[in-house]
Amino acid sequence: MPRLRVSQGKIHYIDRAAREPFELQVQNLDLSFKGSALTRKAAFKLAASVSESREQNIKVEGRIGPYGTEREWMQYPLDLQVNVDSVLVPTLTRALPVLREKIPAYFGINGPLSIKANLSGTLQRPKIRDLSIAGPLFGAAERNTSVTGDLDLSANGSWKDAVFKGKVVVNPVALDRLRSVPFLQAALPAGLSANGPLSIAGELSGRPENLNVHALVTFEKSEVRLGEWLKKDKGLPGQLELNLQTREDRVVLETSQLILHNLKLKFSGGVGETPDRLLTLRVRLDPSNLTGWDRLIAPLSSYQTRGTLDFDLSVRKALGLSGSGLELRGGLNLTDVQAREKNSGRGFDQLNSKVSFLGKRIRVERSSLRLGSSTVAFEATVPDLSSPVIQYTLWSPKLSFTDLTGNPATPSAWMKDLKSTGVVQNSRGQMTLKGNVSASQGSAEEILYRNLQGEISWSPSAAGIKGFLFHALGGTFRADGAWEKRVPGQQRVALDARLDGIDLKALLMQKFPNFKDRMAGKLDLTARLRAEGNNGSLWHDGLQGDGETEIHQGILKDVNLVERVLGKVAGLPGISDLLSSALRARHRSLLQSRDTAFDKLAATFIVADKRIHTRNLLIVTPDYTVRGEGSIGFDRTIRWSGELVMSPQFTQELVREHRNARYLLDRQGKLAVPFRLEGTLPQVQAKPDTQWLAERIQRGLVQRGMERALGGERERKGKERQDWIQKGLEKFFGK
Repeated sequence: MPRLRVSQGKIHYIDRAAREPFELQVQNLDLSFKGSALTRKAAFKLAASVSESREQNIKVEGRIGPYGTEREWMQYPLDLQVNVDSVLVPTLTRALPVLREKIPAYFGINGPLSIKANLSGTLQRPKIRDLSIAGPLFGAAERNTSVTGDLDLSANGSWKDAVFKGKVVVNPVALDRLRSVPFLQAALPAGLSANGPLSIAGELSGRPENLNVHALVTFEKSEVRLGEWLKKDKGLPGQLELNLQTREDRVVLETSQLILHNLKLKFSGGVGETPDRLLTLRVRLDPSNLTGWDRLIAPLSSYQTRGTLDFDLSVRKALGLSGSGLELRGGLNLTDVQAREKNSGRGFDQLNSKVSFLGKRIRVERSSLRLGSSTVAFEATVPDLSSPVIQYTLWSPKLSFTDLTGNPATPSAWMKDLKSTGVVQNSRGQMTLKGNVSASQGSAEEILYRNLQGEISWSPSAAGIKGFLFHALGGTFRADGAWEKRVPGQQRVALDARLDGIDLKALLMQKFPNFKDRMAGKLDLTARLRAEGNNGSLWHDGLQGDGETEIHQGILKDVNLVERVLGKVAGLPGISDLLSSALRARHRSLLQSRDTAFDKLAATFIVADKRIHTRNLLIVTPDYTVRGEGSIGFDRTIRWSGELVMSPQFTQELVREHRNARYLLDRQGKLAVPFRLEGTLPQVQAKPDTQWLAERIQRGLVQRGMERALGGERERKGKERQDWIQKGLEKFFGK
């Protein structure tokens, strides 16, 4: 019987004829070949070193042949037990060139492999049984992967038609390395990331295009994120169990499960490889406690959550270019849900809602929640999933703004019988809201109002009101307004407001309590205000605008304007004291009253440079009129010049007592006294312009003296002319 034996051999093999030349050095070779492989199987045994050390790390034992005369050596039958210990992949592929194209680059094998297998068939079309591979894969520096099972390449030697049955364990592995695997590359969402190791254990059977996969991915030691919504912290339970089947025309996902913290999400479905690539998916969550979900849902990270969530949804979508839109069917329920900020305690509780998915429509019904002491109920509809528009209706028996904003500075701001309907949609990448709002009663800034109604709009960078109307303080308030966020820290505000018949005293009592006892009347006001500037100084430094105002049947408390002006007129030529005691007695109600009553106060105004300016202030009373111009500052300083015009009756009595007062009359024959108002509200002093009055009297006296002198000469000449005529007539009639 033929026999071949080699001991302590060495082979240095260079093949430059191959498509990719290779070089192989074999040391410490022990080879035993017994029998004739040409006609029957021959016993074969080999042990050698293909590493830098001389320790034998490759052992092959079994039978080969028969060879035949027509076959190439890659087609020779084999039945070998192979044991490879700590061999590098480049060395292995040099020893077995057939493996060069059979080991995909995405495996990322960076270290030595240990391989055990039974190799039968041929090197060109092998059958590998009892395969066991262990080593560092997917870029790992240390051993992290083990593969056991059977691999059949006997059909044509191609990986495409290979049949595999076995188990794969990869622990640990980075998610980014898994993205290089072709069938995982398409399955993993683009926004999915993991900071930390994953562990994968899987069972596979079948061909790549007809493969059954059961995989278990554990990521408890990883922080996992999905876009801006999902965030699982390290240490929380995390596990994905997949039951997947790939077929020539479809991918089938049998019932699988995702575990995150206490969430157990079950899903199944598939994707067809038809032209439309129809995706069908069923996702089900049994009632789950939301406690601890602040560590799962990124927007809830600063909240404490509790309550129950469950849903059962069917998803249908054609992934092809000409496919139909997304369809959802099923229901979602929220029961006694609470979300409160961890630091402030702000938030809501008792959220109960039912969401129905009706194909391309979504309906939110029977929904309500509590904000502090306030209850809010709401309903909503999404008419078409392809156009993300939400039509909503919400109402509240009584809504407290303290509950809504969490600001204790507004304890009395509330709305009763609040109702709002409108639309929320995504416009140019921003969420926007447009709707209307109404309330039967309410309070804002300590002011009670009723019958509120108007339109509202909102986006992250702008907000507005239109046609806002409510009744308060005995009158009506109307307004249109807009707020716009400019560059960071900058705002722009516009407000067009109209007040009709407002009780001025009540308004001052609420907004300016220091002036509550200073003024009363019915206020009409139209204002067009604009402001632009820094957040902190917007209204103080940047306010501008204009408007008109009238106060009817008003009163200035503790101010007698006539007495303050006329009572200080003294020391004029011929007038020692303008208001004599007799005159004061006859006009006691006018001159000795503590207050100033008026029929109308009217003015147009301009707001600029931190002051309110007017050039046409008019105050009308039965006894006098005041005209003036000037300004009031935001710091309450007042600078005003005016003219006090008395009634004809008062003027006549004054002139009878002081003849020189006739030189102070205007063209209508009324006493007109200029004055100035100066000071800081409410401490304001009225100062008559006595110098101007004295000059007016002096001019009158000079003019009167000239008229009197000229008048005497004309009287003398007239008398002489009369005497001459009389004498002529007497002579004519013969007297």
